[in-house]
Amino acid sequence: TVFSYKGHEVNAQRVGKELNVDAVLMGRISQRGDTMSIQTDLVNVADGSELWGDQYNRKVSDLLTVQGDIAKEIYTSLRPRLTGEVASELGKHATENPEAYQAYLQGLFYWNKWTEDGFKKAGDYFTQAVTMDPNFALAHAGLADTYTFLGDSGYVPPREVWQKAKSAAGQAVKMDDSLPEAHISLALVRENYDWDWAGAETEFRRAIQLNPNSATAHHWYGDCLMKLGRFEEARQELKKAQELDPLSLLINTSVGRQLYFARQYTSAIEQFQKTLQMDQNFVPAQHAIEAAYEQNGMYKDAVAQRQKVLTLSGNPDLAAAIGADYARSGYPGVMQSWLEGLKEVSKRGYVSGYNIAQIYAQLGERTQAVVWLEQAFNQRDSKLTYVKVEPAFDQLRTDPQFQQLVQRLGMPQSQ
Repeated sequence: TVFSYKGHEVNAQRVGKELNVDAVLMGRISQRGDTMSIQTDLVNVADGSELWGDQYNRKVSDLLTVQGDIAKEIYTSLRPRLTGEVASELGKHATENPEAYQAYLQGLFYWNKWTEDGFKKAGDYFTQAVTMDPNFALAHAGLADTYTFLGDSGYVPPREVWQKAKSAAGQAVKMDDSLPEAHISLALVRENYDWDWAGAETEFRRAIQLNPNSATAHHWYGDCLMKLGRFEEARQELKKAQELDPLSLLINTSVGRQLYFARQYTSAIEQFQKTLQMDQNFVPAQHAIEAAYEQNGMYKDAVAQRQKVLTLSGNPDLAAAIGADYARSGYPGVMQSWLEGLKEVSKRGYVSGYNIAQIYAQLGERTQAVVWLEQAFNQRDSKLTYVKVEPAFDQLRTDPQFQQLVQRLGMPQSQ
């Protein structure tokens, strides 16, 4: 939610009403050389009055301590007494190395872009952070998540990042077992690459136990439950995540995906449209709404959406070609053309077998769909974790080979 306001003029009362909160902390930072000036104001959303405010002039190297100072002063100004436990928590630092912390913040910034370039830059910064401070658990968790989603997004072969993600997540838990982010990172590896569903659920629940107000923990736990077909439980977790972080593009996309996998396509499309109104260039929502259009029989809209994505990614010629395919052969022609393109690319580098299987299934070529799902299994493709609920594979659900694949993924059959 905070990232969504970056680069915009912000009115505290408007933001507070959008987020349904009582107060908003506004901060303005200016830097000259190695000195920074921080003006902070805690604003009452109801009437716009200042509840608290202060100015800090510190060295850039004091960034870690000034955050704790601000948190403590806000708390003490609003509470008659600050308990020792809370005071200790507010004063706790993830690292004592300011350069490592700044590298971590840079990594977090790029990670939230949710693009190939963003993930790769995030990985570089998180690596810098753990090099500067090998005991920086939060940076190890960030590095684990970067590896996890580089593979999950298809930017690198999953087998190249699986063990790296697992190692970094394990390091994060080893460094600080009380860190919710560490358990979330380990849960994501258990779910997406180990296919250990019970282990993933244990880690997600541990993260929520450590921080019941972690939107990230509720979000990814809901995503995990969604993959297992436990839609009502998933809906509740995602609702909680959305309440905690209402403007998160990723959480709002997942809310739509839950509706999509529950076959509520019209509602899913509406949710994806709301998400894209926040940021029309958010890649996960762009792909998600295309799939929803497709399953809802809105083929013209699906083609237009794919053309938009291709144009934005610098492929206007391919976008035009897809339009021509649609005009000439309808939507099956578009899928056939896309399929041939993916298979050609797969001869030169990594392409998700799951993506190819999905197109074959939609074309009604069941045998080839199963063949490519097996390829995805061998690739350790994390997209396979959606196979139980993906509508494109509904016609394969009675196929014995498909059923065996679901069993080999360790998915509980009773759900």
